[in-house]
Amino acid sequence: MKINLWLFFACVLLTGCRSEPKEFSYTFIMESIDAYKLTLTIDHRRQFTIEEQNFFFDRHANHYNPVRKEGNMNKTDFKEFKKLLNNSNLFEMLDDYGFDVEEDQTLHDIIYQIHYKTDGQDKFISIRLDDSTQFPGAFIKLIEYTNSFINKNK
Repeated sequence: MKINLWLFFACVLLTGCRSEPKEFSYTFIMESIDAYKLTLTIDHRRQFTIEEQNFFFDRHANHYNPVRKEGNMNKTDFKEFKKLLNNSNLFEMLDDYGFDVEEDQTLHDIIYQIHYKTDGQDKFISIRLDDSTQFPGAFIKLIEYTNSFINKNK
């Protein structure tokens, strides 16, 4: 009995007391205000949507023409996203980064927004990059994988 109890506690400690979410949605948005927007949304059913909007050219062409792609993720990508989302500790991060650095800086910078919903919790993170912002390694890996997934699927 002592061995079984010890094994249980060892497993809990090694997994960090976190389990992968069964139901979730993850949205990543990269936007240059009033010029360009790229959105990726994935969910627990392995579905993804990528939408690309070029507001600048659409405005000059006088029509709205977003490019949208929907599909199902392969098992490898889905498994990796679940792992990265679980390891990134999004709920422990701040709600915004980089908006208090320079008040006179224009909003024509690139803004990143993340929305993660799981287990009845919502987390919104807004980021305007600056040189002083530091992010956890697991979060950086999530963003790198997100960008890689977008590039190979859009």
